[in-house]
Amino acid sequence: MTVPSSYKLSPTTKGGGDSNSIGFGLRKHVLGGELPLLSLGANFNHVYGKFALKSKFNVNNINGFSATSPVNATLDWNVNSFGLNAVVSQTFGHWTPFVGFGYNYLTGSVNARLEAVADTPLSARSWGRRASVRSRTRGVPSSAPR
Repeated sequence: MTVPSSYKLSPTTKGGGDSNSIGFGLRKHVLGGELPLLSLGANFNHVYGKFALKSKFNVNNINGFSATSPVNATLDWNVNSFGLNAVVSQTFGHWTPFVGFGYNYLTGSVNARLEAVADTPLSARSWGRRASVRSRTRGVPSSAPR
């Protein structure tokens, strides 16, 4: 997904960026036939991207004071996901109930920055930055007919 760098988000805000994903999965059917079918799977996904915006923050006539501050913001991410899953199913006529369990490990980073620079010496430049590097593990059971 790509948003052009000068895409108009509002009358005073332009932004743009992109998000990319690439991954693969492998699955092996074990057993089956007269026995319930067991499917074992593994997957990997890599997601990365960035988004930036530019805007204006206006202060108009507060006790005779007016100012316009350009605002710049960026957000970027780079994460990897590793997963394992198992699904057991058994066909009964036209109905195939199944039960499954998955385990997912996610690691990566997200960075955000917001900056406003006033066009007057009466206001200081203000900015903030947040970076996060995390790992998360999730196991999700599932059960439903298909």
